[in-house]
Parts: sequence; structure tokens; C-alpha cells
Amino acid sequence: MDLGVYTINLLRYIIGTEPASVDVAECETVPENPHIDLSTTATLQFPSPAPGGSPVTGRFVCTMNGSLLDFISSAFTLKVRRPAAGEEARRHAPFLT
Repeated sequence: MDLGVYTINLLRYIIGTEPASVDVAECETVPENPHIDLSTTATLQFPSPAPGGSPVTGRFVCTMNGSLLDFISSAFTLKVRRPAAGEEARRHAPFLT
């Protein structure tokens, strides 16, 4: 699951805590070579970054063409599309717009 490493680190950085659990983690690989990732998706549970606050669910989809992050708690929902994608990635991943 090499493809999702940077996305997980971005979730950890923005939320400000380490994940408490991983609910789902899936990786699609190249059929001819299972060592090459095509996409990675995961749902992680984070404790509240603030004392007495709500826990946060972090979800992501990361492909060779772009990524999508969701931050969900009882207080807010934040969706970030293409958090690190440049113009070239946007042209090749219209499903992330």
C-alpha cells in the first residue's frame, strides 16, 4: 500500500493525532505485478484533537492520478479533492473534480 502513505501522513498532520484504528484498508494492484499499486482506499478513526471534542473519521482514496480526503466528525465534514495534485493530474483525473 505504498500509494496511500503520503495521504495517511496528511490526515495525521491535519487532524493532529495518530489514528486509533483502521476500519477499512484496500489496495488494487496491477494484475501482472501485485507489487505495483493502482489505488489505495482506507477509513481510519482518530481520537478528538481537542479535549472533550468529537472523534474524527478520516477517509481517503488515492490513485495514480489523484486523491480525495474526507474528514468527518459530529461537528464538521470537510472534503479535500486533489490535495497535492497539480494541473497535469487534474487533466488526467476528471473524476476527482
